[in-house]
Amino acid sequence: MGVQRSEGGGDGKKKGPSNYTFNNVEMNQMGRENERLLGRMIDIKAGKRGPAGGGFSHNETYDRRKHMSSNAINRRRKDDKIARENQKIANRLRSVASTSGRSGGGGGGG
Repeated sequence: MGVQRSEGGGDGKKKGPSNYTFNNVEMNQMGRENERLLGRMIDIKAGKRGPAGGGFSHNETYDRRKHMSSNAINRRRKDDKIARENQKIANRLRSVASTSGRSGGGGGGG
């Protein structure tokens, strides 16, 4: 027992199909898919993570490192340079501390 809905004003006249491009099965399929996509968009907006780790793109070929701004590149280079300089200073301090400890002389306690 299927119930058909009339889209018109209820005047009882038989009307043709409201959509000549898609049949009812295709329309129902599109409706379900649209509801699924809407739910997914709401989940993304709410901050819920999906099975692939969240975000808006689940494209495996997408790589964030390819899309780095020139400012970010320069900032990374500067940070790397500072880290190298800090490492050199730390190595020098270690070498000075290790040589001063080997002198055997009274390094302070008395």
